[in-house]
Amino acid sequence: MQEAEQLVLEEDFFIERFKPILNDIMPERNSMVHLGDGEWEESYGMFETYGPELEFVKAQPPNQVWTCIEEDADGGLLSGFHFVNRLWYVVTEIPFKGDPYGIDIWVPLWNSCGSTYGCICGECTEVWDNELMDWVNRPEDYDKWLPNRKTHQ
Repeated sequence: MQEAEQLVLEEDFFIERFKPILNDIMPERNSMVHLGDGEWEESYGMFETYGPELEFVKAQPPNQVWTCIEEDADGGLLSGFHFVNRLWYVVTEIPFKGDPYGIDIWVPLWNSCGSTYGCICGECTEVWDNELMDWVNRPEDYDKWLPNRKTHQ
């Protein structure tokens, strides 16, 4: 069996193009985006892989379901309903078009060191900032503030 080709989209384009919905079952599972100046906005809902959230996802049209997967420390959204390496699901208002030639759509959300999509691990130039909820340039005094932060790995 031939492996499917992938079309890679940036997260911002994915949100604008497919319009993911919020999780009204468990609103605390909605992803937040930092807009700057201390302002935040809910961007999309993450739906669990079990219970009422999974039942909701399974009731949606298959071409409006995206699966967040992690493989080899790279994570992102893959078009369609998948089981292997799944972390959660996302449902969109706008469906992706099924492709008879087997092209998957991939939206990278985080990457490992040496990833095809770029390196953003704790050993390189960027680290995760829990206050900003974003990746930032690694400061020179990184070791002093490390307990308050988490690295990607």
